[in-house]
Amino acid sequence: GSCRLHLAFPRASASSIAPPSAPLLSLAASREVRIYFCLDKLGMEDELNMIATHVAPRLQAALESSSLTVTCVCPRYKQEDAFEGGVTEGVRSTLLEIQRCRPYFVGLLAGRYGHVPAVPPEEADAFRKLKEDYPFLDDFANPHVERGIHFSLLEIELLFGAL
Repeated sequence: GSCRLHLAFPRASASSIAPPSAPLLSLAASREVRIYFCLDKLGMEDELNMIATHVAPRLQAALESSSLTVTCVCPRYKQEDAFEGGVTEGVRSTLLEIQRCRPYFVGLLAGRYGHVPAVPPEEADAFRKLKEDYPFLDDFANPHVERGIHFSLLEIELLFGAL
C-alpha cells in the first residue's frame, strides 16, 4: 500500500452555517488520519515550514505500509484572513475541522495570544446560534478579554481541541 500526504488548506466559505448533514466516517472506514495543527501564524513561520517540509514527510514515511492517508490540517498555512467569510463562519468552520481531526490535535504556543475578532452587528444572531451549538464559548469566556468574541481564535482552537 501507499500513504498519500497533503496539507489541507482552508475551504471556501459555505453559504450556510448549519452543521454538516452527513455523519463523520470512522477511521476504519475512511482510512484517513487527520492531524490538526493549531498555532498562531505570526512569529511561527519557521514552525509552519517545519511541519510542511519535515513533519509531514516523516509521517508519510512512517505510515507508508499501512495504506492510510495522512492529512495535516494547518488552517493558517498560507492563509491571510481566517475570517474571510465572516467571524461566525470562520469560528464554526474551525471547530468543525477540529472535530473531523479528532483525536489528533497538536497545539503549538509562542508569545502571542492571537487575534480577537469583533462580531459585526449583522452576525449577532448567527453568533448566538454558534454559542448555542458550542456552549463552551459561554462557559469558558475569557474574563480578561472584554472585547470581540472574548477569545482569540487560537484560544478557541486550544479549548475545543483539548475538550
